[in-house]
Amino acid sequence: MPASDPKATCSSAPLVTSRSGDDARRKGKGKGQDTAGVDRRGSEPRGEDGRDLKRLRTDPPFSPATVSQSVFDDDSAAARLFATLAFPDDPCDLVHASSSSGMMSRAGLRLLAIVNRVGHELEEEIERHKLHADACAKGELAAKAERNKYADKLERRNKELEKALGDNERLHTENEELSRKLEVAEKNASNSLCCLSDRNAQVAALKTKVGKKRTELKTVRL
Repeated sequence: MPASDPKATCSSAPLVTSRSGDDARRKGKGKGQDTAGVDRRGSEPRGEDGRDLKRLRTDPPFSPATVSQSVFDDDSAAARLFATLAFPDDPCDLVHASSSSGMMSRAGLRLLAIVNRVGHELEEEIERHKLHADACAKGELAAKAERNKYADKLERRNKELEKALGDNERLHTENEELSRKLEVAEKNASNSLCCLSDRNAQVAALKTKVGKKRTELKTVRL
């Protein structure tokens, strides 16, 4: 291998020079950024202990009820919302938020979290209402069954009472009829007794007459 090559020396000199120039520009740029950052930090308000005060968030206020309603009621709004998602962990299916920003903003993440929370709350509320409706339906069915049971029992009692009332009326009618028959029998008995007394009187009179006739016959024979 030769000790020195003029062509190689000439070609390497500009390369070293360009590299040193790039390093100098990078260092200058870094210093400028550090200076700008220090200026910005110096211009920010500080507390009494010299610490930087945290910036107040300027995210626009939002209403969870309005967001949930607009997202869940409008399919296009839901599609636009979920189209802003970005999944950096998925190299095969990376969804970009828009042409201006490649990742989802903090406000978008907060909005998505609130939408998910409201969705879960709505699902839980719907499930609670379903359970309550099922319990009410079961209670209503049990109450209807109990009511039907007592209604059937009351109907049977009413039928028994009607039957008893009918039997009572029938017995009352039979009693009245027997009373009339008894009166008739008593009248017939009294009439029979009168007739028997008359017959007995007639028999006694006939016996007296027969006795007299026998006495007369005896006297005639003598």
